[in-house]
Amino acid sequence: MKLARLIICVAWTISSNGLMAATSGASGTSGTTNGLERFIDGIMERSIVAGETVGATVTVVQNGRLVVARGYGTADIGQGVAVRSRVTQFRIGSISKLFVWMSVLQLVEAGKLDLDADINTYLTDFELPARFAEPITMRHLMTHTPGFEENLINLFVSGPRQVGSLVQTLARDIPRRVRLPGSLVSYSNYGAALAGHVVAQISGQSWDEYVETHIFEPLGMTGATTRQPVPKSIDATRAKGYINDGGDFVEQGFTYVPLAPAGAATATALDIAQLMVQLLNPQSTSVLSATSKAQLLGGAYIAHPLVNGMTLGMYEMTRGGTRAVGHDGSTLLFNSSMILWPDEAMGLFVSTNTAGGEKVARALVDTVAVHLGFSSNTATLQEVRNATPFTGDYIGARRNLSNFSKVMGLADTVRVSYQPAEGALQVVDNTGSHRYRQLQDNVFQQVGGAQRIVFKGQAGKITDLYFSNRPMIGYSRAGRAQTPLANAALIVAWFVLIAGVVLVWPVSSVTHRGCYVVRGQRFTTILTYLSSGVVLMFFWQLVTVAGGPYELMTGGFRKIPPLLWYPVVFAGLVLLRLVYFARVWVDGYWWLSRRFHFTGVLLADCALLAWFWYWNLLPDMLLDYLKPAI
Repeated sequence: MKLARLIICVAWTISSNGLMAATSGASGTSGTTNGLERFIDGIMERSIVAGETVGATVTVVQNGRLVVARGYGTADIGQGVAVRSRVTQFRIGSISKLFVWMSVLQLVEAGKLDLDADINTYLTDFELPARFAEPITMRHLMTHTPGFEENLINLFVSGPRQVGSLVQTLARDIPRRVRLPGSLVSYSNYGAALAGHVVAQISGQSWDEYVETHIFEPLGMTGATTRQPVPKSIDATRAKGYINDGGDFVEQGFTYVPLAPAGAATATALDIAQLMVQLLNPQSTSVLSATSKAQLLGGAYIAHPLVNGMTLGMYEMTRGGTRAVGHDGSTLLFNSSMILWPDEAMGLFVSTNTAGGEKVARALVDTVAVHLGFSSNTATLQEVRNATPFTGDYIGARRNLSNFSKVMGLADTVRVSYQPAEGALQVVDNTGSHRYRQLQDNVFQQVGGAQRIVFKGQAGKITDLYFSNRPMIGYSRAGRAQTPLANAALIVAWFVLIAGVVLVWPVSSVTHRGCYVVRGQRFTTILTYLSSGVVLMFFWQLVTVAGGPYELMTGGFRKIPPLLWYPVVFAGLVLLRLVYFARVWVDGYWWLSRRFHFTGVLLADCALLAWFWYWNLLPDMLLDYLKPAI
């Protein structure tokens, strides 16, 4: 096996389209990459020492040459195996999608697929519902604009029995179409997997077979696979995935991806180096034509020429004056980033094997871009004079609208406000707070940084927002019920009122023991206690079963549906108390301050019940009945 691999590598080196091998000293073969290997070593070794990741692999190519190929840390703690960039396989997550889009373009070149035809034309086992007059096309899938809602449930699973066949998964889990195709970018794993299924349908091969035959073998990617579980030959050398449990790294099992084409691939850094060289070669090859490569690297869905957008399969990652495209990938435990600078014929790939390692990968890409001078930006920024059209709250398009995960959309919201003293927009999102000044009409750039945002609108009104550092997700104006502040205010107000029930009512009942007791008063008191207890139990169990991000994504979601009956019980208790509400005041239950408190608590409970309904925190069978038009 090793001999065969060596022969393939040598043959690839000789090939005009292949990767020219370079020694570790080859980091000085170009003026821009002089000392780059040592620079990367310093960054990654600090990350390993700091415990940010157990292991990592990095490769850099330029002008068809391997400039850097390095492994850091440990691939398998239990066996004491170090990471070797040419041997150790890492899960590459959504970078797997590149194989889908390359396959699609191959079929376009062969005249077997039309990017602008109705995608249902190529589906035989099921079809997408025609909710809008405009059909979904392959171009929509490639630019992540099909208009699907997101469904994070079962995106990852922990065992092969939960995977099933790709066609069964696609047919069973068709996401609802919530917006017009082409209207807003919203990253879609389902869309990529659907495209992979179309490739299989047209080619007559399984997805795994097609990629192996038409991409891996021609490119000499001998350590790569899309199969789950991986073949035994790869399983013996692949890196294990870890989570940091209070300073101790705990190995986790293999993470399975039911929508396999969207993120199941495993590969070595050397394999990805072969891929990068192929994409950076502007000439036609046996794998892709020059036209197809230009589509992969060129703009296809651009919100504004000065702000990063989507290509046919990747997204722009420009940080300054040097244009960049690429793709990130994550399987929760493994986090990867691949960035290409086409004008420099240069590419960088990094992957880590520990949950939270995406910070390491992104930091390396950013730092190397600065080191190479690719992030320089001398644009002149102007003070913001009229911020009114832009201020407000925006919510990410990549969210669910029809099941209980809808509430997770609150985690990806943006608040834009105006700082008159600084003449800048203040943008607060899940990455922190940043100031932006105006670059052009509706385009703003980060003060002291290279990130940009652009506001889009219709009929003179701003409706959408795009970020340069995440062009794969558009943001739209949030309704009042969709802002974190409004939701937090409701929950806090409810807890404050309930704290009075839990802490004050028992004491006041003792101090007012001699008061006249009206029939039904005690029962209403018990109902209030029960209502409060049911909701408190719901939130406590929700936090308990969800666990961390890894536990939630690989099984925690499946534990939530039974908990959604708590709000149903709560609704019944609220209804009973509404029946008794008139008697509370007419018959004079308790004393005056208690009656006012009861009324406030009942109103808060009604508001909380509406909150449960709005965010779909009810069983599916009730949602289907109560919200048939979603």
